[in-house]
Amino acid sequence: TNLMGKDKHLNLAAEDRGFSLSLYLLLLVPLAAKIIGTGQIPTDTREVMSLVAMTAIMGFFVNYIHKKHNQVLHFSLTDTLTGLYNRRKFQNDLTSEVTRAERMGTHLLMAFIDVDHFKAVNDKFGHWKGDLILESVGRLLQKFARQNFDACYRIGGDEFVILMPAQ
Repeated sequence: TNLMGKDKHLNLAAEDRGFSLSLYLLLLVPLAAKIIGTGQIPTDTREVMSLVAMTAIMGFFVNYIHKKHNQVLHFSLTDTLTGLYNRRKFQNDLTSEVTRAERMGTHLLMAFIDVDHFKAVNDKFGHWKGDLILESVGRLLQKFARQNFDACYRIGGDEFVILMPAQ
């Protein structure tokens, strides 16, 4: 299982290309409907251009909405400060990974990390310094996590989790 690199909701570059192709083929429906409805291919240049323009405009807006939807989904599953997955994503992934480990008869390791005395750092040096520390912790977790296997989450203020499924 690839929790970080091939997440179906967060890594959609290849899928977007397939979506775009399907979208534009689907949007040729107005032209196809005209042909099927009348049994004739439209020959009036204005009518054909109008159908093509309508298809192109619809395609642009549907593609734009699709990309915005993916951005909103990404933001709803990641922590903006650290770039790690958030608590919501952790809860979903934990359920599916436990189920997968039971089904496959494999192990799932889960590490909880809590930054000690973090409140004291914020109180003494300010929240901006605390944010820098949290960002650094996030980078370190990402650096040492097995790419394409482990997933890192920030589940609370100074609380982190790494899910490490068996390979």
